[in-house]
Amino acid sequence: MTKKSFAYLFLLPLAIFLYAVLQHYRVATLLDRAEYEQNILVKAEKIVNNNFTGSLEIEYQREGADKAERMYASSAQTEASLFLSQNKKALSVAKPMLYLSYGGLGLSLLFLLTNSALIALGYLGAKKGRRSQHDLVQAFDFCRTWLPFILAGQVLFLTLSVSCLIFYELTGWMSTAKDSGDILAGGYFFLLGIGYIVFIIWRLVKMLSKSFSLFQPEPKPVMGRNLTHDDAPALWARVERLALKLETITPDNIVAGLTENFYVTANPVRLNTGEILTGQTLYFSLPWAALLDEAEIDAVLGHELGHFSGKDTEYSLRFAPLYARFSSSIEAVFGLRKNAPGYMNVDFNTAMSSCNYVLGQFHDTVMYWRQRREHGADEMGAKVSTPLALSSSLLRIAALSNPVDEYLNEVYNARVMPDDVVAALLAHLQMSPLPDPQRYLENETAHPYDTHPSCKARIEALGCTTDEAAAIAARPVTGDAFAHLFLLVNDFKQLCRTLSAELTGEITQYRDNYKQSLETVLHRAAKETVIYARPKIAIGGALVFIFFLYVTVGGLFDPALKSSLDGEDYTYVCLLLGLAVISGLGLRRVIKVWKRGKQPVMVLRHGSISVHMLSAPVPLAALTGYVFFKTRRGLRIGFTYKEGYEPPPRTDNRWLTYTHCSSTEPFFYVTAYGKLRDASGAPVSQEQLAELLDTYLSASVAEHEIKDFQ
Repeated sequence: MTKKSFAYLFLLPLAIFLYAVLQHYRVATLLDRAEYEQNILVKAEKIVNNNFTGSLEIEYQREGADKAERMYASSAQTEASLFLSQNKKALSVAKPMLYLSYGGLGLSLLFLLTNSALIALGYLGAKKGRRSQHDLVQAFDFCRTWLPFILAGQVLFLTLSVSCLIFYELTGWMSTAKDSGDILAGGYFFLLGIGYIVFIIWRLVKMLSKSFSLFQPEPKPVMGRNLTHDDAPALWARVERLALKLETITPDNIVAGLTENFYVTANPVRLNTGEILTGQTLYFSLPWAALLDEAEIDAVLGHELGHFSGKDTEYSLRFAPLYARFSSSIEAVFGLRKNAPGYMNVDFNTAMSSCNYVLGQFHDTVMYWRQRREHGADEMGAKVSTPLALSSSLLRIAALSNPVDEYLNEVYNARVMPDDVVAALLAHLQMSPLPDPQRYLENETAHPYDTHPSCKARIEALGCTTDEAAAIAARPVTGDAFAHLFLLVNDFKQLCRTLSAELTGEITQYRDNYKQSLETVLHRAAKETVIYARPKIAIGGALVFIFFLYVTVGGLFDPALKSSLDGEDYTYVCLLLGLAVISGLGLRRVIKVWKRGKQPVMVLRHGSISVHMLSAPVPLAALTGYVFFKTRRGLRIGFTYKEGYEPPPRTDNRWLTYTHCSSTEPFFYVTAYGKLRDASGAPVSQEQLAELLDTYLSASVAEHEIKDFQ
């Protein structure tokens, strides 16, 4: 657990609890004292009003005294009445304040217990998941069921406990308000409380809905064609035969495509035609099938179907897609309110710390089972073919991945537009020698939802030698290498042409849209944009100037000045000069702030950005990003820049030249004091400034990329 997570999950509720203890002590002390004074008052009244014949003195302990003293009952009565009258208003709201302090104590403890439950949930769930994949799925199911409610409980107990602390202080402040403002202030107080409760309910509903969406699998976009039994009867028969031999689930769908490697998924799949496939889907890669022989295809298909066998079925169908969705969506779900003030981000950071802790606990367990399940699937692939066929397919795919990806990138960038991508790919690969498969023994095969062990580890686990597998994998690519595919798919050639036409059509449309967006960026960045920061008048400087000017002028007409000069005593004159200097400093501050509003805080041009705090423009190509920081006086913009670039010296203060430069990372700050406006005087929001910066920063990249379209 990180220090930040520890602070939000434990130190924060502890701080709220301790402050609630302090509040309880304050109000309990007042109530105890009031009860004591009331008892004294009753006792004293009995003695004074009933002509008590005994001693007229009683014991009375003054507030703050170490011990009681004896005094006349009438005096004690006066002291008690005085205390109760002085604290009448405070005592009228003491009971509600006492209940608020109890609420702060109880809710902070519930907040702490909720966080402790989350820690236990993540730790014990991950520990249980080590026993078996079935236990891992059960533990994750339990976590995904209760995590949204725990997150909601965190927000509820955190906000309500803090609201108890705030309402306690507001109630105490209300008790000191004047009588004429009590009704109005009480109305505002009531409305504030109702609004805050409604706000909490809205936040909880929103968080619950978003938290549950973490575990809802989204359809995976796939470019391909859904092959029915009529489209590919031989392929379906082959897959069904392998599934029967392995005693695994037969996929509900087979999708043939050009852009990815073989894989199976239980996630919904959205094809480029708009069709959504549910159930288990096998992605059949036409380019890779053309580069493998029949034994290797059987081994690869057996490996993929092996993920639907035995205990691995539950992992593949339920856990892997949801875990991938959960791990990639945490920050997006919570809105990324990183630029909001810190006090507005407390519940956000607490929820983020919770999710990251649970994810971190499961991560090691997931990686452990990923290694185990891949070796198990390899055994299934070797079972329906041979260990050597699976080993050679692993190395052949690893060795040809870069050349295949390079050619497909040429297609994606419209440098080549073949009618048949598969045939063109094979022709392209025949023109150069196959890379040595031995160089790729440490490679890991990519997968949409999983990672794989290295080729070497998988080959050794199959009992094969890397030399033998590499020798088979190194066979050259031939033009008729995919002849066996004509038997698997009806009209295979037409299928390849159809998919190639769809791919090139999508690429053409995408590139046209992308080119248009680049031209739009360049057009916007061609104009110079000037941003001003209009600060408010320097109130402090103005007050200093007016006050000390008044004192100085008054001193000039003071008779003491003449007598001081007559007596050749210049102390008074020096004092007046000092006051005049201070007044001048106040005037200087006012003028400086006024001049600052007249000069641009930032000038954005195509290729560079100029800021008033730096002595020279900064090339946009040297910047890598920016981030906003809210400050009391305006907006601070932090720019990150490439390693090796040195920002220009600052000009705003010769004594603090590098005040805003970070010594640990390539980062410098620019501060805009006051509200941002453009050259026409129109206000510029933080979102609009971000859009402008994005436009100009991306213009240099757009200028380079648009050359590819020429």
